Amino acid sequence: MHPFETILAHLREQALEAGDIMRHFFRNPSCKVYLKPDGSKVTDADLTVSKMLLKRAAAFPDILLYSEETNPKPRIKPGKNYFVIDELDGTAYFADGVTGFAHLAAYYDAEEGFANGVLYYPLEDVLLYAVKGQGAFLERGGERIRLETPPARDWHELRFFHPLRYLGDKYKVLFDKMGITESRVFYPAGILRAIEFAEGKLDAAVLLYPYISPWDLAAEKAFLQELGFVYCYLNGQDVPLTDNRNNNNAGYLICPKAQQGLLITEVGKYVAL
Repeated sequence: MHPFETILAHLREQALEAGDIMRHFFRNPSCKVYLKPDGSKVTDADLTVSKMLLKRAAAFPDILLYSEETNPKPRIKPGKNYFVIDELDGTAYFADGVTGFAHLAAYYDAEEGFANGVLYYPLEDVLLYAVKGQGAFLERGGERIRLETPPARDWHELRFFHPLRYLGDKYKVLFDKMGITESRVFYPAGILRAIEFAEGKLDAAVLLYPYISPWDLAAEKAFLQELGFVYCYLNGQDVPLTDNRNNNNAGYLICPKAQQGLLITEVGKYVAL
């Protein structure tokens, strides 16, 4: 088994190179946008980062690469180690020329679970990373800060995430029923919410999706767990690394450990779990 520090160094260097690629292509007229079979967008930036990942992963032949743009993907099976990566999370933001995109990478260890998480925001030059059992960190402009678990807040003070680009009303309806006023609802773009969790500006996210892809959740989960949060299903069960879809799942919850039980109870009054 590789030391988690060795894995972290690999993921950090990889993230910074991915950031260089994204900055090169961002708002660059030469960057082409394509539609995948499922209708989602992919750009030259995504594909260039993907090629870079394949080259770098060759240094770890015993770790399988599972990323959004790598095809064919290995199946996720027990007893295997994985790099779980989203080359460019927030491709729609990127293609539209707005901020809110990032590089997400995690190492999943067959014995230890989510062991490393790295999130890099190239336009802000913010790097978040964590090593299981060794802490969570934020680097901005070359300055590193060891993060502490944000102080616990009273239920009536908790601040909630709302997906910025979601135009429906299901979150607002839920928040109204739970007595959460608009002043306690925040709208960070995409995975930028992780920075707000890290800086104590955001406390909880109720994600009403039946399925979140492994590459979308792995890095954030690994990072936030080390910071003292839980990233679980709305019924309280832990989210494993899996590529099996459960369309009966009501959603996901990110929150401080101390508030997990209360939030599951409150959300369960209005969402069938």
